[in-house]
Order: sequence, then structure tokens, then C-alpha cells
Amino acid sequence: MQQINLLNGGLILKTQHWVAKHFLMTWAGFAFLLVIFTSWQGLSLWELKSEMSQTETDVQKLRAANEIARTKSAEPSGMRDQIAALQVQQREQDSLVELLRSQQQSRGFSEYLTGLANAHVDGLWLNEIEIVHDRGRRISLRGSALNARFVPLLLRNLAAEQQFSGQRFEQLELQGTGPGELVDFSLISPNGDVSG
Repeated sequence: MQQINLLNGGLILKTQHWVAKHFLMTWAGFAFLLVIFTSWQGLSLWELKSEMSQTETDVQKLRAANEIARTKSAEPSGMRDQIAALQVQQREQDSLVELLRSQQQSRGFSEYLTGLANAHVDGLWLNEIEIVHDRGRRISLRGSALNARFVPLLLRNLAAEQQFSGQRFEQLELQGTGPGELVDFSLISPNGDVSG
């Protein structure tokens, strides 16, 4: 039997042996990659150190600012001065409030009498009017009416008057509510419970 080789000789793989030239080229390539990687790591490390140095500088500035603020806040004389100034302002405001109260109380009673006159209801009259000013305002009205339904009309009319706007009455007494009887009434406000 005869063997025929159909494979072209140029296509046969030739075994190459590693020679010193190939080994040196591989070693040079590896060394080159190692130098590039080391350089990149060194640059990253330098940037990190720069950032860390900047952060330490910022921290030192913050510590210095905190120390200054702590020194100022711990200084009792400065706080005493502020407290004294606030107390002076409080006294001035208190005296202003007292002045306004005294002016309100010294306005007189003509506005009340005008409001009562404007709130008039036919068939109802007042026998006694008491208006007391101290820390607040207390109003007491006593009178008579031909009919008990006139008393709520008086209250409605008083609410429409500026001087009595917001005025509440805590006590209402009616006597003699029978048919054809004269009705006596009294209205008393709580002390100081008024908006105007």
C-alpha cells in the first residue's frame, strides 16, 4: 500500500522554539505594562493625597471657626448685656401697654351712651346702666319691657353698634313674663370678655 501526502508542505505548522529574543520581548512588554500601571496608581495616589490635604485644611478652618463661636457663646458678659437689653425692651413694652389701657379707659362713656341710644327698641327702656373699666370691661344693663321678645331685639341691635361689637353677656334674667305683665330684665357681661 502506498501513502499519498496531499498536504502542501507550506501549510504544515513548524514548531518554533522560544528563544532569548522572544523571552526578552515578552519581558519588556510586561515591564512596560507594569510601568504604566504603576504610574497610573501613583497619579491616583497623588490626587487622593491632594484631596485629603484639602479636606484637612477645611477641617482645620471649621475647627477654628467652631472655637471662635464657642468662645463667644461661652462669654457670659455678652449674654448678660443681651438679657439686660431684652429686659429694658420688655419694660418699655409693658409701659406702652399700660398707657394704651389708661387711654382706652379714659375715653369716657359717651360712645356707650350713643350706642345704647342707637340700639333703642320701642317698648323697652333702661332703668340702670353700669359700665366698669379696670383690667377689662364689665357692662350691666337693667330695664323693663312691654314684651319679653323685645330683649333679644335689644341684644341684636347692640351687636350692630361698634362700641358693643363682640360684647358677650353671661347672665340674662327675666321677671314677670306672664301675658300683659311688664317684664323686668337684667343683662350682665363677664369681666373683660370683649373684643373692642
